[in-house]
Amino acid sequence: MTDLHKRHRRIRTLVAAGLLLAASTLQAAPVSFGISAASITPGSGYGIDTGPNPENGGSLLAVQFANTFLAQSFSLANVGDSISFDLGTVTFNEPDVGSGGNLGIRNQETDNLGVVATFTFADPVGAVANVVATGTATLGSIGDAADDYVLAWAPVVVDFGSGGKFELSLDTLSFGDAGAQTARATVELLALPDAGTRAVPVPEPASLALVGAALAGAGMARRRRPV
Repeated sequence: MTDLHKRHRRIRTLVAAGLLLAASTLQAAPVSFGISAASITPGSGYGIDTGPNPENGGSLLAVQFANTFLAQSFSLANVGDSISFDLGTVTFNEPDVGSGGNLGIRNQETDNLGVVATFTFADPVGAVANVVATGTATLGSIGDAADDYVLAWAPVVVDFGSGGKFELSLDTLSFGDAGAQTARATVELLALPDAGTRAVPVPEPASLALVGAALAGAGMARRRRPV
């Protein structure tokens, strides 16, 4: 093999490597997420009973919801990547007091315990997504060993672009005694959209330099090739 042929082979290899690197850079475009607002809205069965003897005659479950969400902006590059953030706090404070009738949670305090978490997305979809939770309160004393209140969320899958999907979920919260817990939300990338439906990133300078050098080398070899 002549030196000229060897040079041509090296240049072809360099061109192929440069183009492959550039292509992989383009295909790995991350998906940008932006959540401008989020909040928790409890059902009508939550609150603080009032009256002279509220725990023996009230109908509201003593759970308070506080929104602590801060606007989120992040990117996920690969299927299975996820990020979690705080949405708010949930405080269970049903007292284990009273005389005559049930101590702790009463039958009248176990209904209308649904909760909705609402998220306003700017990216990758300009839409509102809701995650719904079912609250379950167990009759009886708060001081026993059983879970007294459980808040279980049903995750939702959101489509975006062409073929893109992400899941929005919240952790299940379980209370066996009075106290506060943090409601955390998670966004997980389930499927990347087709390349034509998401922003194409600018290749890294190193990639551009490699491709440029390879193409320049190919041009020089072509000019030197004997007629």
